[in-house]
Amino acid sequence: MYKDLPGGILQLRNFIKMSHLSDTKFFIGYNPWDNSTRKEDHYKGLANLIAETEADGVVLDTMGSSGSELQNAADSIKNGVVMYSEGMATPVNMQGIISGRVHNAIFMSPELNLNKLIKPDFSIFRVCDVG
Repeated sequence: MYKDLPGGILQLRNFIKMSHLSDTKFFIGYNPWDNSTRKEDHYKGLANLIAETEADGVVLDTMGSSGSELQNAADSIKNGVVMYSEGMATPVNMQGIISGRVHNAIFMSPELNLNKLIKPDFSIFRVCDVG
């Protein structure tokens, strides 16, 4: 998908370089469910994309865990690439995930999350619809 965007990978890399000039990190999306557009090893594909773009992190679409294979693929190119899960990582997967997001998962106050009690430095981002 990134190669088909206007300007392709080169333009994406330019956006990432601009964000780095502002001391801002840039995350790319990873879609593990996309296996019909091409036959490519996901780990090699992700590593190549990080190498081509110099992205700082990966949003794991539909995933609540990273796994060592995915992190190792990213780290083989650039150390410290952040894996950011969609949804909330389960406690067993929290060592490979430093943050997560929840979609309207907590409605009642106080908004407590077990992950924060287990690992206080775990970052939680909430999507809350006003309504």
